[in-house]
Amino acid sequence: MEQNLRGLNESLKGKKCKGIEGIIDEGEDMMDEDAPDSVADAALIAAAQRVEHCEIAAYGTVRRYARRLGFQDQAELLNQTLREEDETDKKLTSLAESSINEEAKTARQIRNADRMRNCSAAPRPVIPFWKPRSKARCVTIL
Repeated sequence: MEQNLRGLNESLKGKKCKGIEGIIDEGEDMMDEDAPDSVADAALIAAAQRVEHCEIAAYGTVRRYARRLGFQDQAELLNQTLREEDETDKKLTSLAESSINEEAKTARQIRNADRMRNCSAAPRPVIPFWKPRSKARCVTIL
């Protein structure tokens, strides 16, 4: 963006994106939760991908404007940035799919099974949902 704006004799100034700030805040909130490391890793990758997708949408829109206005050099620089953002998104997907998502799923299943075995120790609300003759099964609200 800086190179594009310098080429147009413009300065880089603008507002912060509240949407991306919200995504970052959600990622930071996930770090504060009591979650297994693999679950936190998967959540952070998902947040990073959401940021990438917002950036891809923004750069794509600006690139289209540049083309429509006849700024082909700037459009090509934006296209290069889009390719880099897309590559980053693919790397994050590959990282998540390599093992992290599966590890997070397993960790969550183990955690839920532990809570089911000992409903009274669950730190979150537990609701009986099925009552055979004498014992209630428990579900932890996640």
